[in-house]
Amino acid sequence: MKYLKYILTAVAMLFLLTFLTFKLYFQYNIPEYSGTESLTDLKDTVEVFTDSYGVPHIFAKNNEDLFYTAGYIIARERLFQLSLLAAVVRGEISKLLGDDYVVHDNYIKQNKLYFENSENLSEINYANELLIKAYCSGINAWINETEGTLPVSFKILNTKPLKWTTSDVINVAAMMTSNLQQNKQVGWFINTVKQYFGESKLLEMLTVDTYNRIKTEKNFSTDAFNGMNLDVENQIWKLLGATGSLLGSDVIIIPKEQTATKKPILFFDDIWGLQQPAKWFDIHLNGGDFNVEGAVIPGFPIPLAGKTNKTAWAFTGQITIKMINALFDIADGNFRLEQNNIYDLSLIYTDTSGFYSDQ
Repeated sequence: MKYLKYILTAVAMLFLLTFLTFKLYFQYNIPEYSGTESLTDLKDTVEVFTDSYGVPHIFAKNNEDLFYTAGYIIARERLFQLSLLAAVVRGEISKLLGDDYVVHDNYIKQNKLYFENSENLSEINYANELLIKAYCSGINAWINETEGTLPVSFKILNTKPLKWTTSDVINVAAMMTSNLQQNKQVGWFINTVKQYFGESKLLEMLTVDTYNRIKTEKNFSTDAFNGMNLDVENQIWKLLGATGSLLGSDVIIIPKEQTATKKPILFFDDIWGLQQPAKWFDIHLNGGDFNVEGAVIPGFPIPLAGKTNKTAWAFTGQITIKMINALFDIADGNFRLEQNNIYDLSLIYTDTSGFYSDQ
């Protein structure tokens, strides 16, 4: 009986020690939404107000501090999502999720699913590149600050967050938005039929003239599909969360002549639907040359569906360098219709003057 008592006491102490160790190791402190924090990289004071819907409103005195804080805030709220997105576009998923994803990494690199690299970043306006770098610095500052208290997901996987670069911002935006255009979905449809049911079944569904035209056009070249592994690629797009319907995104604009406020109203119907984690993040950036609010995708600082005091827009295609520059111009009020053909951009746009693009 005496030994049983000792044994039970030892088991209880071991259980308690295990519980405390587990609790301390996997504990993650919820970010503070009040108080003051000192960030050495900021040039001036920045104020952040988080409203009752969880939307951060950032008020800064210059552009660099504004975008630095935007990166810091998105990392605070979506750190694991950011790391996963960066891992996918780099072809480094296995570093985050384990060796089972080496085949996915090789597929991404072999098929160059990423969009841009350091060689063609020169097309970005210098001022915009500086703001993207400030955004990345904000993300990385949060990573450095929380190195010892990472979210549970990193501890379970025994891994670390990925530091962000300008290329990551561009590639994440490009890969995420590639699903917003119909061309990619048409190609997927053709490849799915061809891969699982054969070319004869594909020809049954298409006329010969249509099939021959598809084979000769760059966007629909079936030769590019021959090296595709539909299952692997579909898993990659699911990791990104860039999955949607075969239909493209829809935007409806009600002209100001037909509204009670005499201001145009824009409705944006995205094709991603409800997902967890969400593919949108609402934010308000006010400072320097910017006063813009709307829905960003984590990893890209300018809203793809947003508004300023004078304009509203919704982006419906794949991000390119030209589109990145245009979005920055729209957000800071430097967009000029005479310099930019709105119809060359995958963008639905309206402003308080009454102009709207009727794509």
